[in-house]
Amino acid sequence: MWVMEEYGVAKSWAKLFAICLDLDLGVSRLIGCRKSGEVVLRVMNDNGEYRSVNPKTKQVKRLRIEGHWIYEVMDALTESVVLLDQPNVFTY
Repeated sequence: MWVMEEYGVAKSWAKLFAICLDLDLGVSRLIGCRKSGEVVLRVMNDNGEYRSVNPKTKQVKRLRIEGHWIYEVMDALTESVVLLDQPNVFTY
């Protein structure tokens, strides 16, 4: 996973980590990262499952999301700061 340390500066890309996964897992796409630092991946199978991978320990966990898989939703969180004394200024 790579991150741009300075927005819009091409030379600021930095490699955070690499994950080597078993190809039998059938990863279809990267969903995002949890606050714990774990990476959430969508798995291509009949159950439409998600996996969580700890990049430090390489441990893979199945995420149990209740409900019918067609209707499940996972949303991304973007933290930001709003300056109360300057309501038209914000930062990500």
